[in-house]
Amino acid sequence: MKDQEKDISIPPFLNRDDVKAGLIAGGITVVVYLLAYFINPLLYFGSGIYMLTFLVYLIVMWQISKMKTNEYLTGLDREAVPAYSFSDAIQPPFVVFLVAQTLYYFQYYLMFTVIDPSMTEVAEQYAFEALERTTGILVNFADESTIDEIVMNFEDHDFSVTFLNTLMSWARSLIGGFILAAIFALIYKRTS
Repeated sequence: MKDQEKDISIPPFLNRDDVKAGLIAGGITVVVYLLAYFINPLLYFGSGIYMLTFLVYLIVMWQISKMKTNEYLTGLDREAVPAYSFSDAIQPPFVVFLVAQTLYYFQYYLMFTVIDPSMTEVAEQYAFEALERTTGILVNFADESTIDEIVMNFEDHDFSVTFLNTLMSWARSLIGGFILAAIFALIYKRTS
């Protein structure tokens, strides 16, 4: 019998430039967060890590917006897209954000539920340390009873990571991603 070779083809949605760019941005984000975790789990929650990965998102979203606009302006896409509309301009950077955030939140959920469930306690420790640092600043702006109320509310906060609260965080993050994509779309729509 002749061995039948299976046709292993890439699904069409993975051949899109914006999806590939999102996989790259998300992959970089996951690697950065995992490196931070292996260096020191408290780094996982640091603002420097967040800012670094946010910068990666901005750069990749900017590059995909620029690339898609250039494709349209050079005529490569004019037959498929006769007029470069706002919806045409917003889609590539938003898809980048969507794919990257999906990878990040998948890693986040796995980190807290499978890889290291003790990360919930690390998150709580980090949050309380941050609260202690800001309480000194709050004294200048709020009275003692307001600060006590903030601390009490904070102590009652549940830091556990569930599928539902991870999904809700992912969905909320997409609002910010849409706003960023809209800004890129407005910038690049004007240049076309």
